[in-house]
Amino acid sequence: MIDDHAQNEKIRAKIRQALEDGRPDVSAEDVFEELRTYHAEKLKLGDDVQSPS
Repeated sequence: MIDDHAQNEKIRAKIRQALEDGRPDVSAEDVFEELRTYHAEKLKLGDDVQSPS
């Protein structure tokens, strides 16, 4: 089991990495539009689409 200090350091490293990422932000509207399109395509194909539990 990872101790709290080590786990906190891993989280801090991921946060630093995210903050230093130079790629442009993606708006929530764009993300949800992409998800709606993906979901509609899955339904059209008859794939089993389930919500995450």
